[in-house]
Amino acid sequence: MANFPLANANLYIKKYNKRLMNPYLILNVDGFDIMFIGIVTEEALRKLKRAQSIGTFISLEDAASEVGKICNAYKNEDIDLIPILNEITVFLFPPNAAGGLGGSKSVARF
Repeated sequence: MANFPLANANLYIKKYNKRLMNPYLILNVDGFDIMFIGIVTEEALRKLKRAQSIGTFISLEDAASEVGKICNAYKNEDIDLIPILNEITVFLFPPNAAGGLGGSKSVARF
């Protein structure tokens, strides 16, 4: 189990047509409400499908469509910034000792 929050908007459990995990995380950083939305690229899923069992129960939906659904659902909310994280950028936000994201200093470093 990860010691930091995970978010993914476009991985679904095939059998139930439900998202595998929470699609986003909203954090208040220095007075700004930031909605982090996670996605996985097709290339990453192709690599995972090599481990034969992954592709049998997980489906990858169109990332742009899934991000659009989330943004539309929150269009009337006061969200200041919406970074989209994928399997590459997620490492820009390392967990801190308390198990959360690195905080405003980590966000500002990149």
